[in-house]
Amino acid sequence: MKLLIKKLPPFLEFFIVIFITLGNLIISSTSAIISHISTDRALNLNFQQFSGLLTYEILTLCLVFLFLKARGWKIKDFNLDISLNLIGAGVVIFAIDYILVQIIATILIRLNIIIYPQLTCSLSFLEILAVSIVNPVFEEIIVIGYVFKALEKKYRGWLIIIISTLIRLSYHTYQGSIIIAGILPMGILFSLFYWRSKKLFPLIIAHGLLDFVPLYYCSFIQIS
Repeated sequence: MKLLIKKLPPFLEFFIVIFITLGNLIISSTSAIISHISTDRALNLNFQQFSGLLTYEILTLCLVFLFLKARGWKIKDFNLDISLNLIGAGVVIFAIDYILVQIIATILIRLNIIIYPQLTCSLSFLEILAVSIVNPVFEEIIVIGYVFKALEKKYRGWLIIIISTLIRLSYHTYQGSIIIAGILPMGILFSLFYWRSKKLFPLIIAHGLLDFVPLYYCSFIQIS
């Protein structure tokens, strides 16, 4: 079995990894748009919604790690170096992305191109923390770490940036038009940083903050 897995062609490996980890998310997100169930108007978040997602992310990530290990991949292939400098870089990336998103969203809302959804949350601090750790680790390892490493020998950097960003967009379409201001610049910024630095940990930190800050604000500050 292990020998069979190791002999799979690279394109099939790529399809298997993306399908296992993101396939269900892409299908459900696309179905929401087809059924006109997007969050252009309102978004109510609670941990019951997140618990299934986090379980799915943990299980599929473990499954893919076993699959890639059988293919000869190692942890170091994902460039998960950790240091205080990289944490600082993550905070800077978060700040840049946050400011960029606010500027783009403000312009597009005034032009009536996008609608900013009304956000309500009912999450505890530990629930927000769990979401802000598991989800960023899952997404960045797959959408950035794996995608870049899997494609870097065959495709140019700019094309991998486009592919990575399109994959990120594909499972966020349920959010509606706001992804133009939120997910699109995030995908491009994160991909550009990784293309130049080959460091994944700052992106996990930045993504974690991008999840934590709005969820904390929505759950504890907005309601007070």
